[in-house]
Amino acid sequence: MTVYIRKEGIIMYKINFSSSAWQEAESLLKGTYDLHIHNGPSIFPRRANDLEILKEAASAGMAGVGLKTHEGDTAPRAKMLEGIIPSCKAYGAITLNHYVGGINPAAVEASIKMGGRIVWLPTLSAKKHVEHYSKKDSGFLGGSFKYNAGKGISVLSEDGKMISEMFDIFTLVKNRGIILSTGHLSPSESMIVAKAYHKIGGEGSLIYGHPDLNINQGNIEIQKEFAAMGGIVEKCTLALHENWGNISIEEFVKGIKEIGVEKCLLTTDAGDPRRPSSPETLRRFIALALKKHLLSEKDIRIMLIDVPRKLLAL
Repeated sequence: MTVYIRKEGIIMYKINFSSSAWQEAESLLKGTYDLHIHNGPSIFPRRANDLEILKEAASAGMAGVGLKTHEGDTAPRAKMLEGIIPSCKAYGAITLNHYVGGINPAAVEASIKMGGRIVWLPTLSAKKHVEHYSKKDSGFLGGSFKYNAGKGISVLSEDGKMISEMFDIFTLVKNRGIILSTGHLSPSESMIVAKAYHKIGGEGSLIYGHPDLNINQGNIEIQKEFAAMGGIVEKCTLALHENWGNISIEEFVKGIKEIGVEKCLLTTDAGDPRRPSSPETLRRFIALALKKHLLSEKDIRIMLIDVPRKLLAL
């Protein structure tokens, strides 16, 4: 079987897999979770809506998907999908961008009460994100809106200390099976969050949001330190794409091995209409990692089943 891997809609290279290798990758998708998928409707073009994403995942035998939107809260939308496909569950999430008032404990509390399971700290409203994209000719700032993020949102006050609202959010998510991701915060902000969360005993449910992406890139030493404090590092396959991280699969997996597979969450960040679905992205990544003997079946299942189940307290 020949599989075409694309970078931003352009064929990058092709890989020849034996049918057995492809079948092995398909088999490894059974029971897995992808907790980072962008869904429509959105202010950005998206390849699928909530139900379509759930159906795609279920068809591949996956057990769960995390529905993410930069614009607000998907908890009510995920709730509406309950029971439609019993074999696969949609998990709702809130993203604390300026659309919901930024670092807003009230919004987090409401999301959790509606069944939300993931809280993303600012993404496109994050100060680091705004600084990154303000230097580029990009529409990835929501800049066409009259009311945009301005200079961006930080979790730190002017004196460099973490704002009090963050401690309120810690209280809401700690030990409740709610995942807290650092989103697009800078590496230094992410580490301040990790240290504060570790200090109050909040280990096991904090994620370092895709630190291999150039938006908020953190080196491997920072990633290892984050994991050493009880956090989980998100290893997002989008980092393999041009303009997002552009790192090789060998470098990507090397980082996983240095951190430890049991401290890594594998995700796709799928949703762009120019790229494949979540299960297709995972299938391609798994087949390539196995073909190159970079990861074992056990490694893959730890990052796609054991770690997300632990994060969700399942």
